[in-house]
Amino acid sequence: MDSTEKQTKCYEELNRGSGKGCYGKQKPADSDSLKNLNNKDSSAEISYLIFSYYGIHIGYDLDVIIYKAAEKAFQYFCRRIAFFGDESVDEKQRIVKETNRLLAKRIPGLIATAASESGGQLQFDKRHREICEELMLLYERTGGLSFGVAQRWLNQTLMNLVVIDDCVALGGVSLEKARKYFHVPVEQNVLRVASEKRRGRYRNALYLPCAPYRDENTGLVQMSWYRHGATLSFEHWGYREYMEFQTLIRERLKEIVESEQKTYRDPLDWALQAYIEAA
Repeated sequence: MDSTEKQTKCYEELNRGSGKGCYGKQKPADSDSLKNLNNKDSSAEISYLIFSYYGIHIGYDLDVIIYKAAEKAFQYFCRRIAFFGDESVDEKQRIVKETNRLLAKRIPGLIATAASESGGQLQFDKRHREICEELMLLYERTGGLSFGVAQRWLNQTLMNLVVIDDCVALGGVSLEKARKYFHVPVEQNVLRVASEKRRGRYRNALYLPCAPYRDENTGLVQMSWYRHGATLSFEHWGYREYMEFQTLIRERLKEIVESEQKTYRDPLDWALQAYIEAA
């Protein structure tokens, strides 16, 4: 969530065109389809909002919508990916497109896993890690992709899909059932609200020492309060501190909801509010 207008303009070139993406030319919806599933309001204003921000027309297939959501997610952190330096612009764009295609292919199964009766948090976490590792493999020959960047790409895409679904219902996936298992995207604003030590600074503060830093003496990563300049940025996170962060967030939010201090629908609901507050 640290994108700039310049970054956005640069990566719009990856998939430019009215409905034309990696899956080919897509036919925009006709006027009758503006009354979408589940009686959700799909007015011209909502259609404009979704198109102008995500490049999505109502009526696009699910894989195209996921691709667009992943493409938008990439714009938030595109400068955090370290290529070796000798790759051409075309090669870099090719790998980014391949990553977005992989997410478009894997995410429906991830959501289905969480929404199924035999699913649940453990199954979602397992599949989530597998997808992140697949993303990391795509970048092995070009400089590598950290787990921290992979989780951001996947989690931010899922968050984008939740936002899109809230405006225009998506067919083919059960986000309503699955989203309670989604992970909190690790980025600076959300991390600050979660791990701020000072009382009263944020309404959605969790007061958790869950921000990783690297000990200068031992070189080991440990969890503490958020400290500007010392806390590791998300691209330097590994799987261990990432899952410790997710677990601490889940446990604290459960305590807050059970004690009726605040009401959050799920961790993603908290993350959205935390980001808006701190950004």
